[in-house]
Amino acid sequence: MPGVAGLSENIRVIRLVDQFLEHGRVAIFHNGGEEEMYLASADWMDRNLHRRIEVGFPVYNPQVKAEIRQIIDFQLSDNTKARQLDAQHQHQEVDRPPSETTPAVRAQTDTYAWLRKQEW
Repeated sequence: MPGVAGLSENIRVIRLVDQFLEHGRVAIFHNGGEEEMYLASADWMDRNLHRRIEVGFPVYNPQVKAEIRQIIDFQLSDNTKARQLDAQHQHQEVDRPPSETTPAVRAQTDTYAWLRKQEW
């Protein structure tokens, strides 16, 4: 539960529901100031964790980490489709609506445009 004083005040839960169905499972931890990144294969739900074999693994390659981090940054900056889960489990609009000084960020379209520019 995010936003609980003394327990999870530094945790944010954001969901994006948009045109494309996405199921990215990325966990980023700041272990003593050093970022650690993990990818996983499943929704972390009881039915998935107890009835199947799922995989979670660290990301070590710096280039891959940077690419994943860019996509996560798009998602965390989304101010059109993002909703943030509060301590009462209510999904609230993010508190940074688009304006003349704050451009609209739509994670899915921004990610798609960024990926198209990449030279693999």
